[in-house]
Amino acid sequence: MRLVPFKKGYLLGDFFFNILWPLLKNERHRALKRMKKVLDEDLDCEEVLKKSFKNLTYTMVEVFYMNLYGTDFFNLVTIEKKGFENLKFVKKGGLLIAAHYGNWEMVGGLFARHIKPQRLIAIGRAQNNSVLNDLALKMRASLGMINLTRHWRDLAKISKEMKNGSIVGLVSDQHSAKGVVVDFMGRKAKAFSGPFRLSSKFGCFSVVSIVRRLSWGNFEWVIEKPLKLGEFQETEGVQKYSNSIVQIIKKDPTQWLWLHNRWKVD
Repeated sequence: MRLVPFKKGYLLGDFFFNILWPLLKNERHRALKRMKKVLDEDLDCEEVLKKSFKNLTYTMVEVFYMNLYGTDFFNLVTIEKKGFENLKFVKKGGLLIAAHYGNWEMVGGLFARHIKPQRLIAIGRAQNNSVLNDLALKMRASLGMINLTRHWRDLAKISKEMKNGSIVGLVSDQHSAKGVVVDFMGRKAKAFSGPFRLSSKFGCFSVVSIVRRLSWGNFEWVIEKPLKLGEFQETEGVQKYSNSIVQIIKKDPTQWLWLHNRWKVD
């Protein structure tokens, strides 16, 4: 990775795409069946999926560069801001709700960079691949994030951080076996309710945020309008931020992670 300058890093993304894409025939077939049930008929699902997977390989390469450069990575890229004024609602404590869209690993790093001296607590589940899991944890720490998990042993630490004004970040667009049933792109799906519960408990705002890829090395950082989830019942509150994520996906479905089976209810 050190031998390839970041400006040429997309060549590595293309290389990994060309190697991995043909190997995922079964996964691609299943993803296409799901996509045809939720996307507009005029969209070429196979082309959307292809671009989505290339976005994934580019993100994988960027994670290696982020691990290599730490916070200096942000000096290598251009970032346009949209809705940046919404950051103030959570800057002294709140919830960041992210999705597997664009480069999702950059979102927490950008928040950590702009909320100092407050801290960004990245809440995640351990990945099955221990090497990739360790790489992700190391990378997040190098970008200024504090790593905690959804395990009950970390609940007290999360509560303490929120009481001290930290922002807690959760990726909340994938299937959650113990989640709340919501409408996700016209189909029933189970959504992670953690953001709703934390927002309700601490009476804080939540914002949905993504980093959209414009081209290699160029991004748009979007912060949606704040949500006061505690004002709603649980199902309605979870539906609120699920709707925000869906609207982001619909704007450019090629940047969402379609290989994940989001719909396991119907």
